[in-house]
Amino acid sequence: MKINPFYAFVLAVILAASAVLFIWKSNDHLECTETITYTTDAAGSQLTTKQHNCQEKYSF
Repeated sequence: MKINPFYAFVLAVILAASAVLFIWKSNDHLECTETITYTTDAAGSQLTTKQHNCQEKYSF
């Protein structure tokens, strides 16, 4: 049985969209924290550094 290339393309797009939506919805970052550090450089400018720390076992 041959599959029409159009239907194969539509099926591939639907599967890819489903995978992206699943990853987007399941990655909730509940176990993550964000550390913000404020420092001052030699010129007197204030620098802000943000660091995202995740403790999740699996991260998409």
